[in-house]
Amino acid sequence: MGKRHYERERFYETVFVVKPTLTEEEYKKVVEAVKNEITRKGGEILYEEDWGLRQFAYPIEKFTHGRYYLVQFRAVNEGEPPYENLNVPNELEFFYRVNENIIRWLTSKIRKSQLKAQPKGAAGG
Repeated sequence: MGKRHYERERFYETVFVVKPTLTEEEYKKVVEAVKNEITRKGGEILYEEDWGLRQFAYPIEKFTHGRYYLVQFRAVNEGEPPYENLNVPNELEFFYRVNENIIRWLTSKIRKSQLKAQPKGAAGG
């Protein structure tokens, strides 16, 4: 008898807010760094959307506006526990904390049905 084969798949959504004082080029570098952090740990980006500059309800770190960005991604792990790739949200949290250009963030686990766009190659709904 062979070993059991496990596959766990979870979907996440992260929204982060970048300082409004960055140039367009600096902003794009921050977004790319976040996406690289997700894929570096085995996550797969399924959907992303730039929400643009928005006003805060109250000042955050002396800023009244921020640039919002949404990324939906999947973390999959094949094999046996512990599931290394399912730590993508924890690694992302650490990345947000040490990046001085990101002033707020929220990462949530979502259901597959909550994805903005179905993954490429997915059959039916």
